[in-house]
Amino acid sequence: MSPPARPSRETASPEAPPLEMLREIAARFGTPAYAYDAAVTLVEAMQKANSTEPAKYLPELARMSRQGVTGPIAFDGKGDLRNGPITLYVVKSGKWDALETVGGEAAAPAAAPAAQKK
Repeated sequence: MSPPARPSRETASPEAPPLEMLREIAARFGTPAYAYDAAVTLVEAMQKANSTEPAKYLPELARMSRQGVTGPIAFDGKGDLRNGPITLYVVKSGKWDALETVGGEAAAPAAAPAAQKK
């Protein structure tokens, strides 16, 4: 049996705005929190600019300040995440274990890196 089709602009509810479509995708398939925050932030900037043209939405993105699921999202003058959290890991018994999160206001530690196949 083939896997179900992923929601897309064509298969999501036709009246669903882009943010609702992202929520549908996240609820159905799961989405890493940082990827979800990045996508939602980008869509919000495009909506504020009423455009998908980078020249129009990038200034909006630079001014954004919002609460994401991973913590506050805002950018400095260079376009870097302001006060972005960094999660430190240690390997114990062959598994990644979050040691601590420094900086920012992280909602939760980032997911551990995937185990490498040998």
